[in-house]
Amino acid sequence: MEGIPPNEPALILEEKEADDDVLSYFDYYYIDWDSDPAPAPPKSPDSMEIFIRTHMMTKFCLEVQRSDTISNMKHKIYEKQRALPYEQRLFFAGMLLENDCTFADYNINVEEEL
Repeated sequence: MEGIPPNEPALILEEKEADDDVLSYFDYYYIDWDSDPAPAPPKSPDSMEIFIRTHMMTKFCLEVQRSDTISNMKHKIYEKQRALPYEQRLFFAGMLLENDCTFADYNINVEEEL
């Protein structure tokens, strides 16, 4: 692994540096180099991790409270993905989620996917 400057990131696969074709694959599929796909443990008894899948088929985690409204979650999505809250449409089990309802209202539990 010599020859890679310490201040330049590199992807190493089986002791070979990835070429531009592999790197463009990551860019094409919006793979975030800094993301951790595993959810972190909840911080309080009321909090939980849920998964959001976008229309572009990317998936990410959010920590929410069962008492959070859908509107609050849309603002969390905005902070993470920069998707404007008024443009977001969130579905769970085939239902469009209403802004003023909570996760508890919809019985959405840990690691569910919206």
